[in-house]
Parts: sequence; C-alpha cells; structure tokens
Amino acid sequence: MGRTPSPVVRRMAKALAVLAVVVVLPAVVAGAVFGAGAEQGLVLGLLGGLLATTAAGPRAASAVAPVLVLGGVGVSAAAGTWAWVAVLGVLGVVVGALAARAAGSPLLEVGVVLCVVPAAESPVRLAVGLALGYALGVVAGAATGAGAQRLRMRDADARLVVALGALGGLAVGGGAAIGFAAGWDHAGWLPLTVLLIGQARLADLDRGRARIRARLLGTLVGLVVLVPVVVLVLPQAWHVAATIVLLGMALSEVRTHYWLSLAAGTAAVVLVGSGPVEETSGERLAAVVIAALVVGVASALIGWGARLRAAG
Repeated sequence: MGRTPSPVVRRMAKALAVLAVVVVLPAVVAGAVFGAGAEQGLVLGLLGGLLATTAAGPRAASAVAPVLVLGGVGVSAAAGTWAWVAVLGVLGVVVGALAARAAGSPLLEVGVVLCVVPAAESPVRLAVGLALGYALGVVAGAATGAGAQRLRMRDADARLVVALGALGGLAVGGGAAIGFAAGWDHAGWLPLTVLLIGQARLADLDRGRARIRARLLGTLVGLVVLVPVVVLVLPQAWHVAATIVLLGMALSEVRTHYWLSLAAGTAAVVLVGSGPVEETSGERLAAVVIAALVVGVASALIGWGARLRAAG
C-alpha cells in the first residue's frame, strides 16, 4: 500500500482543485468574452472574495460585494490624480469606523484589493470582472472551508468609532499620499501594506499582539521573499501558475499556519497588482518599513485610548 498523503498535501490539493474548477476556467472564458480588462478585474475580484470570505465567512463577504465593484471603478477612474488619494482616505475612514463594531470585517480585505486596482480603459469591463471574480472567490473560499469563521460584532461607543475612523483615514490616506507624492510607480503598495499589517490590530482590539506579529511576519515574507523568488527565479510564463499555487496555499493554510497563509495571499495580491520586482524592489521595501511605522504609531494611540477609557 502506498503512503497516505500528508494533511498539508491533501489541503493543498483540495484548494488547487477548487481554484481550477471555480476560478481558472471562468477566468479563461471571461477573458475570451469580455477582453483583457474584465480578465484583470476578475483576478482582483477573486482575491477580494477569497480574502473577505476567509476573514468573515461567505454571508458577510457577499454583503460587501458592491463596495468592491463600485469602489474599484472609482479607484480606477481616479488613478494618477490626488482624487485617488482622497478615495483611499475615505476607504480608510470607513474601514476604521466599522472595525470598531465588527471584528474581522470583510471590508478590511476588500480595501487591500482596492489599493491595487489600476486605471482601466473600460469601466464596464472592469466592473463585470470584479463582480464575477468576487462571486467566484466567495464560492471558492466557502468550498475549501476557509470561510468557516463568522463576523463577530462587539459593543463600541461613538467616541471609539470616530477615533478609529479618523486613524484609519489618516493611516491609509496618508500612506497613499506619501506613495503618490513620491512618484512611485505603484503608489498603492503603501496603503495596501498599511492595511495588511494594521488590520490585525483593527480586527481584534482585545488580543491583537499575536496577530500583529503573525501579520507582520507574513507580510514581510510575502513581499520580501515570495514575490522576489517568483519574479526573479521563475520564467515569466510561469508567473500565473505560481500565483494560483500561492492562492491555493493561502486557502489551505489559513487555519493551521496563519502567517504562511497571509504570506501567500500577500504575494498573490502584489503579483497581480504590480510590475517587475527588479524595477521597484526599493519601493516595496520602503512601503513595508513606512507602513510598519504608521501602524505602530496608530496601534500605540489605540492602546493609549483604551487605557484612558479604562481609567475613566
């Protein structure tokens, strides 16, 4: 009798099988029918659906689908202008305010994807791709069991909602402004990294330290290790396959090795939404460092506010 595959291999095989049936085939069809604009939107929507379902379950993820579609069209239309910074700043306010009331809000994950939505020639094609991809992502997340956890609501007074909304707007909008003013080719990396690192603190205000460490480790491994390995080692023709494998890893390891799941998901988002790493590796590293500082300051302010509320 042959050896029984390990649990890791079985989880990975299941995730890849689901992605092949639910994602790859529809992506090919969408590209053939609607064109390249829809295909790119489909991939980004897929990432948003997977991340949101993993964070809060399929029902809560489905409820925020219009935010991704409408927000994606808005971000795309504003790309390359200061209006883009303003749109992401508003996104940060909404994400922060909602995080005060809901642990593991799917809007956090949707916001990550919105940071890398590019300018599109056809807003209609982009919207079709985002909507279809998001629906497929929710289905894939539910089919692999990655979306078993549910959105957790908590009590929060108005002051906390306002404070976290303001911090979210300043952190995300400020990150977008820094990247845009610096003239980075991919200015969205900085607000994206702020959300990736900071959402652990926002998603779990009571016990965020371990999650912050896991998210920081996962984000660093994804940005500094996995992305360069894929781009510098593998031929260009293999990049799509590598992204699919990373998505499978993100789905299969979310419950067992959270930091590895996050690293794979982070790398997949960056590979889909950016260009060659050898041209912009300095921007990626700067984004990680600046985002870590921004989140550190915001986290300290959250802790200070919590102590003031407890003392009062």
